[in-house]
Amino acid sequence: MTRPLAAFVGIALLLAPATALGQGLARSVCGDRAEIIVALERLYGETPAALGLDKNGMAVEVLSSNEGTWTILFTRPGGSACVIEYGQAWQTIEAKVE
Repeated sequence: MTRPLAAFVGIALLLAPATALGQGLARSVCGDRAEIIVALERLYGETPAALGLDKNGMAVEVLSSNEGTWTILFTRPGGSACVIEYGQAWQTIEAKVE
């Protein structure tokens, strides 16, 4: 199973009651942020790497692993979250001080 499919199958199985699986394997998997964070760490070793707020007050979070996998998560103020995108070959770029 490829990483993208495995990611959504794995997370969806862990969060089955909160997901959009009734429509097939949806692009976004949604549920409680804490549960998604635990699932991504358990399945891929991903931990939070960056965080920001969008113009609507939603948290935009990037999780990444030492193996280079990454996931982007949007979290609403109430704590519900959705996986928006995922991929491979994540690289951390050190800021240059000039």
